[in-house]
Amino acid sequence: MSLSWLEGGGEQVAHRARAATEERLQRRVDRGEVTSPGGAVRAEQHLRHVRPVENLRSGWDLHVGFGLTNPAMFTAMYGDPRPGAASPAAARALAMLRERMRSLALAGRLRVDERRAADMVRAAACGVVFILLETPEADRDRGLSEATRKSVIAAIITDAPKRERLGVAPAATTLRALLPTVEGLTQGERNLLAEWLDRLVRPA
Repeated sequence: MSLSWLEGGGEQVAHRARAATEERLQRRVDRGEVTSPGGAVRAEQHLRHVRPVENLRSGWDLHVGFGLTNPAMFTAMYGDPRPGAASPAAARALAMLRERMRSLALAGRLRVDERRAADMVRAAACGVVFILLETPEADRDRGLSEATRKSVIAAIITDAPKRERLGVAPAATTLRALLPTVEGLTQGERNLLAEWLDRLVRPA
């Protein structure tokens, strides 16, 4: 299945080049070829910060591409939204999306909380698919998916964080994602800290 029309030509080549670079770097780390402590740390940080965003981009394109090539199945999965009535396939897709949001939060890359980020992505991606499906193929705006993807990512993703300028919301989102692993707190303390962090990420 070709998704080439979902990406601009130059951007698609750039994405593939970056992905190939990440794969080569990961193989070098796995083989122990990055041996200096500083080099290993920089490689690990680079992979952690870059890959979650690339995974989100590729996941968006796969989602839209699937919807356009399988309209009946996509409509069955997403076309009749009701509380508690999601199909098993849609539920699995949502779980995968939330895993991506957790990876982004752990990398300090989210501007908003994980749930809102996931909801913004799936609302926009599903909307793109349904708009394109209702439009005659010859009249479709072939840049709609890419433009929408860029806008959503800009709204939820920060630049790769630097310790000295990490903002309050990304820092709180990262700590919120790490909270289940924090030891030494009672459940009540954990719940209170979670409430405070949620308020920092999403002020009233």
